[in-house]
Amino acid sequence: MPLDSLIVDCLRHGACAGPSSLRGRSDMPLSSAGEAQIAHALRHLERPQRLVTSPLRRCRDSAVQFASHWQLALEVDERLAEMDFGDWDGVALETLHQQHPEQLARFWQDPYRFPPPGAEPVATFTARCREAWQALLGHSSQHTLVVTHAGVIKCWIAAALGLETLSTSFLAALGVDYAHLVRFEVTRDDSGQSWSRLVYLGPSGGAP
Repeated sequence: MPLDSLIVDCLRHGACAGPSSLRGRSDMPLSSAGEAQIAHALRHLERPQRLVTSPLRRCRDSAVQFASHWQLALEVDERLAEMDFGDWDGVALETLHQQHPEQLARFWQDPYRFPPPGAEPVATFTARCREAWQALLGHSSQHTLVVTHAGVIKCWIAAALGLETLSTSFLAALGVDYAHLVRFEVTRDDSGQSWSRLVYLGPSGGAP
């Protein structure tokens, strides 16, 4: 079967305003440090053929800058939003440690069985992330840049590595820092089959 390949670059948003928290769907802007991180990324990123972003402003505002700089159309995909942490969404981690220490510890240990109250189930989150991934692969562009969140990117890395679930130990051990880039090389055939390979994770200026 004929094969073709494409590059999917995934850029995590920059540092956000406010205290450290489970931001999820909370729609806060970048901090001044985060804006500087994105400006640095823009100077080093390779211009893609296609630009897609999460709807949340910590991603979308940066993607708007990229679209203007590169004169590219910008696509917004709701499926690229971060996991919704329910009642804990946007609450400072220090507050959660003080008010819900046992519940928080159980969530860190097993997010599938002990999600935050009112949160999006982890299985639902991973399913929509993988649906968004398949939509990316169905496009004709050979190089796509996606501006999104650590949770989404880690879900895609897990899928590329053949992991069926997102274990807490995997999520904790895998560092995708603010404004860092993850690159996948994807080979696909005309029957719709695809094979993904993780080829880079690090600062935006270091991808091959």
